[in-house]
Amino acid sequence: MVSGVIPCPLLRRTQVSASSSKIRRRARELDRTGDFNGDGLTDILWRNSSGTVAIWFSILGNPQPSPAGIANAPTVWSIVETGDFGGDGMSDILWQDTSGTVAIWFMFVTNIKQSAGVANVAPTVWSIQCWR
Repeated sequence: MVSGVIPCPLLRRTQVSASSSKIRRRARELDRTGDFNGDGLTDILWRNSSGTVAIWFSILGNPQPSPAGIANAPTVWSIVETGDFGGDGMSDILWQDTSGTVAIWFMFVTNIKQSAGVANVAPTVWSIQCWR
């Protein structure tokens, strides 16, 4: 974050200004990006310090003025990656907790269609590696 502006190169060179919203950097952190509504534009996935997850949907390359809330996840869980794990054209959320449990939220816009446990791996031995 430079001078209160988060550069978002995936949003067609759009910038999201922290001063133009009610979201403060310490309260909510940019976590990942993905196409959560299947419109072909990159949306921004946020998570705040209490575990609340929200999405800023891009409209014509510009984020909405306020994020849409999804759910709250315990803070022992971290968002590892986003991707279309369900093959429906919309991004899903891959999670891992501090004990090594891996799970996926299969998303439909802001609704969790299904959640599924994937595996339990020792976090000190194995780590999830994602490439874009």
